[in-house]
Amino acid sequence: IIIDRGDIVMNSYYSSVFVPMSIAVFMFVLGLFTILAYGYLKFLNIKDERLLMIATFIIMCSIWCITDSSIAQYNNPYYHINYLVSFYMFMLFAIPMLHLLKRYINNNIIHILISLFYANAIIQGILNYLGYFEFIDMLFITHILLVVAIIVCIWQLHNCNKENNQLDIQVILLAFIVLTFFGLLAIVLYWILNIKYYDLIFEVGILIFIILLLGGLLISISQNLKYKTELIIYRKLAKEDKLTGIGNRRSFDEYIDSIYNMGDSLDNAILFFIDVDYLKSINDNYGHNAGDEIIVATARCMKETFKNHVCYRIGGDEF
Repeated sequence: IIIDRGDIVMNSYYSSVFVPMSIAVFMFVLGLFTILAYGYLKFLNIKDERLLMIATFIIMCSIWCITDSSIAQYNNPYYHINYLVSFYMFMLFAIPMLHLLKRYINNNIIHILISLFYANAIIQGILNYLGYFEFIDMLFITHILLVVAIIVCIWQLHNCNKENNQLDIQVILLAFIVLTFFGLLAIVLYWILNIKYYDLIFEVGILIFIILLLGGLLISISQNLKYKTELIIYRKLAKEDKLTGIGNRRSFDEYIDSIYNMGDSLDNAILFFIDVDYLKSINDNYGHNAGDEIIVATARCMKETFKNHVCYRIGGDEF
């Protein structure tokens, strides 16, 4: 207990909550940036719902940390709303992570855990509304549920890792082990030792958990992006004539098929078949390099002449 002038007491109080509040605000900003990253990747046609689940988890954790702090509760005219938000965020913030794990764990146990967290929030809300119990009196139920869920998830991830041995599964497993350590430590500090900075310990654990998840996810996304980029380049090269850069015979056949599928939607269509005269004689007399120059010049002339149309090289001297 600090006994001194009011300003000195308040300065000491604000200093004590500065670190946990800074972590909570940082997590909230990180969650917003993660949502923006998800939206940007979706704009690029790279859809990965894991990023959205992690962003939801981060924001819910940060809201819980902020509303649970004494600085948010002190002299707050909306204390009751703050109180409800704090407990509901704490009871539900595990659900986005469980939805994320459905990608890796293909059984009903994750669905059961999600249902238990929803049921816990609903039942506690009803009991609190009817005046039988306060949320603080039922806090141990959520703690037990979180411990059980984390242990089950680690067990399931361990089994999944033995079957698949993938890097992203290993990173998620490590993140859950770290979260388990900090979560159990925070519970011991809160329930057994009654130490006040248990919330800071848990926030640090959540922050490390988030960093590990995002790091592993970014590695996974970058690998997928690299694969998709290589696939796009491969498909483009497969339809492109290497010498001239215009479409090849395969690309031409696909385009003709698309025209047939258009049916009556085309008002007019003109198809030019062009070949280069005496190309064999040019190759025989002046060499294949000279013949290649003729082919490239022909393709360039076609692209300049038919600027709003498509050109293909469908054979050695045929366009």
